Amino acid sequence: SNEYASVVSECTNISVGYYNQHTKNEVQDLDSSLYSFHTGNPTIEIRIDENDKPMLECQSVEGTDYQISSSDGDVTRKKWHHIAGVKNGANLTLYLDGVAVATRSDLTGNFGNSTDTTHIGGRVGSKPYGGYLGPLRVSNSARYTEDFTPPTTSFTNDGNTKLLIQNGTDGSQTFTDSSSSSHSITVNGSPRWFAPKVGAGAMAFDGTEDFYLS
Repeated sequence: SNEYASVVSECTNISVGYYNQHTKNEVQDLDSSLYSFHTGNPTIEIRIDENDKPMLECQSVEGTDYQISSSDGDVTRKKWHHIAGVKNGANLTLYLDGVAVATRSDLTGNFGNSTDTTHIGGRVGSKPYGGYLGPLRVSNSARYTEDFTPPTTSFTNDGNTKLLIQNGTDGSQTFTDSSSSSHSITVNGSPRWFAPKVGAGAMAFDGTEDFYLS
């Protein structure tokens, strides 16, 4: 089991962006899921593999799987990083600290709405994440189409924001979607708010039984 959270989302055009600080133990060299809706099609997931490389996966309704992983940068443990995954039409791009580290432009098929549950901090029963996640925003638009400077303030809630988790009190286990979607968030295990990198809070996951879903 693992700690996670979930929300319903889509991946027609989508941007997922957040800060993370990977703190897993050296003996926990596991493939870790940070953001995922992965129980049916379409799916999208951002994770860190066993070699500390960020990965982005998107799968069409028809079941065609598209994956990209960083070839130019790794996630350094115990250091904050900004990670963003963007699907924009036929293009899939993964950004690390504002720099595109992987891309492909051959996506075809249907990537319409999904009613799957979104998990944050791991999948149900697999790929647990150990570390901190800062502000998390999911959008139904391509936020980033070129290299950018990672934000140093809280994310903006606008008409394209479909999930926004960024405000919490240190030690609290109450998680709220601040977007207009107002998704209900269910907590598994004991994820909690922690002192933030940017904004008003970061989420702490222990890498064993912590996650939340909506």
